[in-house]
Amino acid sequence: EYATGATYGAQNVWTNNYAAVWHMNEDPTGAGAQLQDSTKYQNDGTSEGSMTSGDLVATQMGYGIDFDGDDDAFDLGSITTGSSLMASGADLTMTAFIEHDRTGDIYQRIFDKSDAGNGTNGYGFAVNGGATNGQHQTSVAGASTLLATPVVPQDQWSHVAYVFNDAGNTVTHYVDSSSNSGALAGSIPAATTNARIGTWNHTTGREYNGVIDELRIATTTRSAAWISAEYTNQSTTTDFYFLGGLTTGSTTISDSDATQVPNAFNFQNKTQESLFAFKLTPVTGNATITEVSIEARGAKRIDTTDFTNITLYQDNDADGQYDASDVVLDSSGVFTLSNAGTSFNSNQTGTIVFSTDFLSTTTMNYLVTADWNAPERGSQLTLDMDGDDLIATDTAGGHTILGTVDHIQHNRNNSGGGGSGSRFDGGSVGGAAPDGDGDVGGGTNEGGELIGSDPDYVGPTANSGAFTAAANAYDNTDGTYASNAAATDHQYSNYNHGVPGSDAVKG
Repeated sequence: EYATGATYGAQNVWTNNYAAVWHMNEDPTGAGAQLQDSTKYQNDGTSEGSMTSGDLVATQMGYGIDFDGDDDAFDLGSITTGSSLMASGADLTMTAFIEHDRTGDIYQRIFDKSDAGNGTNGYGFAVNGGATNGQHQTSVAGASTLLATPVVPQDQWSHVAYVFNDAGNTVTHYVDSSSNSGALAGSIPAATTNARIGTWNHTTGREYNGVIDELRIATTTRSAAWISAEYTNQSTTTDFYFLGGLTTGSTTISDSDATQVPNAFNFQNKTQESLFAFKLTPVTGNATITEVSIEARGAKRIDTTDFTNITLYQDNDADGQYDASDVVLDSSGVFTLSNAGTSFNSNQTGTIVFSTDFLSTTTMNYLVTADWNAPERGSQLTLDMDGDDLIATDTAGGHTILGTVDHIQHNRNNSGGGGSGSRFDGGSVGGAAPDGDGDVGGGTNEGGELIGSDPDYVGPTANSGAFTAAANAYDNTDGTYASNAAATDHQYSNYNHGVPGSDAVKG
């Protein structure tokens, strides 16, 4: 545990110009300081009046103190040591979460540091109960700034903030996220009496009636954005933090509707080729996916620098292949492999990681593609995903990831061709071939039924090379064929494929 005065110790939690922070969660009748300041300045308070243990009441942020509007208060002493809280001409921001109960008394002090009977030294901020519900009242240098709006509702929790800008001689009052400004009488002067919470030196009609929680004072002018964020964080305390160990929903991973992608390694370089496919189903509603990690294992003769443009797509047509309808989610996938130690032939493990957030609102297929230089012969790479490889959250917390996805082994065998299948069972790739349909009948032996008569068949119209009677390969005459006695090549061309103007040819 850090020492309290260490850089990361308890006394250095409240930095950023905070001079005093009272959480108001101590028993006002307890021994020692009944109100503790969480900053390093230790501006602790002692309870006054008829406070009881029952005045410590539950609030939406834990506990607060219920003041009776009669004599309940905390004496804070001079609150000047170390904090420069009363420096001449100081800027100040005071915030609190309050629920006031009474409209009859005026200028009910939430906090006060001013000389009784003098009225020219010090400052304070209060709820003015003399109007319907509550107005803001701030006194500085013997004059008050009274603003009727925004109203502080009675018997309702409100976040109130008072921002003193000395250079501009203004004070801005906030209720929740609404604000209003008024003129100050002058710079804040030093007072000689003690500061108090809940009263102005026990002057009649200045006692606060209601609950005060989380009272903070800073020696700077907080921005409207800061005040708004503080209000949001205190009014909806579960919306601005995430406990990593808390799971409140679930997302299921499963095989793509197109099943797993086929083996894609052979003697060719590839562009936007499919590497992996999967499907996500947010079971309990919308989820934000913050990380997708694909496990790489059994990697052999793989150089990660050969792989570029590693991209995660939303596979809108669920075909497991890249096409124009797919939506890019993250084009900066990072492929890493461990150094298994001995040689390029060693089996290695690693990951392909995508870290750009995307929203998962309904069942959707996803596809990972990449460009790569043709892997060496004998290369192999198995890609897999399980529940530990996905991080998903919603507004209430993290998601448990359910389900599994079939792996894919990409490999290039020694003869140069690609393997196939998405499973590797040691002695073979893929399962046994399915039984055929047998003699299913149909068709006739009348008229030849030449392949060239099929309206979907498009044959070549030109050729070149060493074949004999080469045109017989496409003359659509039954019984004719091209032949050659030697192992030579022949080229057929001009297939007359019509490409509509709306189509795009890629690759």
